[in-house]
Amino acid sequence: MDGLIDFSHAKRIFRAFGGSDQKIAVALDGKVYMLKFAQFHAKRTDMSTSYVNSVLSEYICSHIAEKIGLPVHKTVLGYYGKEANGGSESKVVVVGCEDFRGEGETNAEFSEFLRAEFRTDEIGRVVTLEQIYQVLKNRDYFSRELEKESIERFWDTFIVDALVGNFDRHSGNWGYLYHGDSIRLAPVYDFGSCLLPQLADEGISSIAESDYEMLRRCYVFPSLVLYITKKKTGKVGYYDFLASGYDGNCSEALLRIAPEIRESDIDSVIDETPLLTSARRAFYKKYLRLRKHMIIDKAYGFIVMNQCDAEARERLAEGVSFSDALLKKMMQEGKVKVVY
Repeated sequence: MDGLIDFSHAKRIFRAFGGSDQKIAVALDGKVYMLKFAQFHAKRTDMSTSYVNSVLSEYICSHIAEKIGLPVHKTVLGYYGKEANGGSESKVVVVGCEDFRGEGETNAEFSEFLRAEFRTDEIGRVVTLEQIYQVLKNRDYFSRELEKESIERFWDTFIVDALVGNFDRHSGNWGYLYHGDSIRLAPVYDFGSCLLPQLADEGISSIAESDYEMLRRCYVFPSLVLYITKKKTGKVGYYDFLASGYDGNCSEALLRIAPEIRESDIDSVIDETPLLTSARRAFYKKYLRLRKHMIIDKAYGFIVMNQCDAEARERLAEGVSFSDALLKKMMQEGKVKVVY
């Protein structure tokens, strides 16, 4: 495993981490790392895999976000193994996330602020946009400056999530660092649910060679882990939300971030990532080019002209998701022209 850090003999220390993936903390060369392990799940389809590529997704998308200009946590790829089977060492690939907490600081997920603001029956894993804004206006925790910074960071991250296809940016996957009365934004973290992490290498060609299958993974899913109205109905896709101009703060972020997304930067991150098969490396590049052109660039074209996609806005108003049936209809009518 050339080029990867060997964490196998690093000192284990205790740190408490949230989330569902297996995580441990280690100290190595004067730094503390959270090691995230890939998870195994039962195969759902012939195109899925029991091995989730979340480790690679975390590493690649963190570095893409950094290239774009987001303040992200520092990640490295490595491996970790325990002595087993009569002395032989079984090693697995991990992503090492450098501990970003300063002296005495605690990381508080945004979900903790939600629970302080609302009753448990008023919130769930997926919250409303209105609830997020309400929490950020609580002056017990957030100054006006921190509120403004938080809103900008939330939507800047949203644009990058739209690019990399994040399935799972819920309220537990972003947060703040606090110590006493001091509170500040934590770096952006948790990209493990991007880049279709459950897609098996065996399923790549059947998807990559089909415009319909690629567009499904652009417009139909993934969708936002966010309700945009109190009704909490209908899954909203990234394109519909961005191109509708639904939220002014989001549109401002699109105008800030879209010009910073360069295909050459994306390609260089993927080319420099070890362990990828040639098929997966090529697929990631094609998938990200598609999402950039068909979601980011297309929505940017509306917003920069102070316009919106009227059909997308209508779907949002009616609580209608961008469905497979709609995609097929639009392709048949020539309303969707694929650009890679």
